[in-house]
Amino acid sequence: MKIIVNNLTKSFDDVVLFKDLSFEIEEGLITCLYGKSGSGKTTLLNILGGIEKYDSGNIYYNGKEIKHDLRKYLKDDFGFIFQNFGLLENETVYKNFMIVKKIAKLKKGERDKKIKDILNMLDLEGMEKNKAVTLSGGEQQRVAIAKIILKDPDLVLADEPTASLDAENKQKVIELLFYLKSLGKTIVIVSHDKEIIAIADKIIDINELGVKDKLKEG
Repeated sequence: MKIIVNNLTKSFDDVVLFKDLSFEIEEGLITCLYGKSGSGKTTLLNILGGIEKYDSGNIYYNGKEIKHDLRKYLKDDFGFIFQNFGLLENETVYKNFMIVKKIAKLKKGERDKKIKDILNMLDLEGMEKNKAVTLSGGEQQRVAIAKIILKDPDLVLADEPTASLDAENKQKVIELLFYLKSLGKTIVIVSHDKEIIAIADKIIDINELGVKDKLKEG
């Protein structure tokens, strides 16, 4: 999914978070939103995902502008990875997967096989019946990413996906981001993590209101 942002402005009360911000997010690449604390990175990510509204400007998704009820029109095309994992903690891994519409509508045999296969792929074998709250942070993040893979959206929006993880689990998440990219997903990440920034194809620096395109820089 290609996204074009023109002259985007967002404020809270009398505080202007960003003004006349323009950039493009290319299809099938990893874009990192970067900036100091309070610069509006997470707010911008939430705007792109239809969670928050903006004051003025235009956003085009694959050439189409949708200003109102974005989530209603594009919710199946978006997938979110949150810093706090975004799981139902007191439900099993299986129940968390059942939130994904594409999985819930399958016949039980086919559904169970897909769930088993994705857990095996992510080194989470046999955890279907485990409650999310009993998993480690790294395991919870992998379950969250498994939901994205099962949902199969065009656009993946990730807010500090490695912030609370140790080095080993961070590397696993990075590998999964590359896997999502290999599937043709457009990935937008908010992160201060130097390792995440290093894998991005494009860096959008909110403080500079500019774009550093590593592909063009070589």
